[in-house]
Amino acid sequence: TSKADIILVSGGNTLYACDRWKSLNLQAHLASAAIRGCVLTGGSAGAICWFEKGITDSWANDLAVMDCLGFVKGICCPHYDEEPARRPFVESVLKKGLIDHCLSVEGNCALHIKNDKPYKAINFGKNKNSYNATLVDERVLEDAFERIDL
Repeated sequence: TSKADIILVSGGNTLYACDRWKSLNLQAHLASAAIRGCVLTGGSAGAICWFEKGITDSWANDLAVMDCLGFVKGICCPHYDEEPARRPFVESVLKKGLIDHCLSVEGNCALHIKNDKPYKAINFGKNKNSYNATLVDERVLEDAFERIDL
């Protein structure tokens, strides 16, 4: 990681990956790479692992909010439109006050984060987007990020 320009993590089990990296002390090396400007990227579990928290299906029976590596501020949920339980789960944890927002990413879309702030959604599907989901007057508001269509 000391010379890498990009670190790409594939999907899989977020809980297992984060725990494994911590047990191998890779978290310190990944943090060092992030500080020097290495691009951190991935899909699904490989995307949410970089955030403070993520919405994951790492537990067999249910979705959960889990602490991740914390290199990127915020809470991220992949598969927002692909898996039917995702939107209702995000709504539920927002209403329970377990999270105050969720960067929700549809399938075939990516969210570009720049300097700890969502910059733009990158659509490589058909009208796919990413949103900042928040609770306003007991209703979930999904603010779409500016989108680049590829």
